[in-house]
Amino acid sequence: MKVLAIIQARTGSTRLPGKVALPLAGRPLIQRVIEAVRAAELVTDVVLAVPEGDHDALAPQAEAAGCRIFAGPEEDVLGRFALASALVASDTIVRATGDNPFVCPEHIDSILRHHAQQGADLSHWLGIPLGSGVEVIRRTALLEAAASARLPGEREHVTPWIYANRDRFRVEEPDLSLDPGIRLTVDTREDYARAVRLADFFHQRGMLPVRLGQIFALWETDPALFC
Repeated sequence: MKVLAIIQARTGSTRLPGKVALPLAGRPLIQRVIEAVRAAELVTDVVLAVPEGDHDALAPQAEAAGCRIFAGPEEDVLGRFALASALVASDTIVRATGDNPFVCPEHIDSILRHHAQQGADLSHWLGIPLGSGVEVIRRTALLEAAASARLPGEREHVTPWIYANRDRFRVEEPDLSLDPGIRLTVDTREDYARAVRLADFFHQRGMLPVRLGQIFALWETDPALFC
């Protein structure tokens, strides 16, 4: 199975400007995201999908992390994904985002296996911490959404049109019930401060990219790091 992971990222952010380039354990945050996605055993190709105006700023980060970069529409993220998916012949697309440096490689693999076993069009885990998971999309469903979605809210994000048309697609959302209330995404300065503490802890121990089981173990022993 050939699996293409597309990571959406941009330099603009109203709450935390330039967050993808902020340092995290010695490297830009976006490189940590790419490294985590590439660590999934079933992912065969990775593309960083950015707005056209961000190509020059983010191309060095993609090159340093060993992945391709594709520049497309800024506001039409769905269209950007559909265009980026043409770079690699794959029927299975992993959607990841550039503000999730603790996305779990093992859970990428496990949702890919579930997606394939169920013959799904769209799959993601419920019950895991925000920022640790991905969506898996059948490419034909992605292209149908790109051709059919009309509302701005359906095009500013990748999968809303598919969720809104569940009668046409098989959507798998199994609940692992593992989330103790941890927030792992980076959207605010508080999120970034937390990410720095966690990344430094795991980097010093040679544990990046980190797995969710390791994060849960740290939560049990030192919950103050997550505040």
